[in-house]
Amino acid sequence: MRKNIIITGEPKSGKSTLLKKLIADIPSGVGFVTNEMLGENGRVGFEIETYAKQKTILAHVDFETPNKVSKYFVNVNNLETILPSVSHFDNSNVLYLDEIGQRNGVRSHFLLIF
Repeated sequence: MRKNIIITGEPKSGKSTLLKKLIADIPSGVGFVTNEMLGENGRVGFEIETYAKQKTILAHVDFETPNKVSKYFVNVNNLETILPSVSHFDNSNVLYLDEIGQRNGVRSHFLLIF
C-alpha cells in the first residue's frame, strides 16, 4: 500500500532541506525539489531541480509574466518543460514534489509518496 506524506510549514522552516535529506538515500526517487535563488538583497527566485539533475527557473522577481505569486513572477512554460521528466514513474518509485502549496498564504508544502 502506498503512503502519502505531506509536510507543511512556514517559509524558511526547512521543508526543502528535509526533503533533500530524505531523498538523498532513495535511489528510486522521481520528482523535483525547489531551490532558492539568492541575490545581493536576499531571495530573488526559485529554481526547479529534477531527480535527473535537470534545472529550470520557475519564478523570479525579474520575469515579466501574467502569473505572479507574492513578489515572484512564475514562468509556466519552464514548469511545463520539466513536468514530463517527472511524470513517468511506477510503483517501485518514490514520488516527491516540492512546493505544491500556496506561497502568498501562510504555508507551503512538499509531498512524498511511498
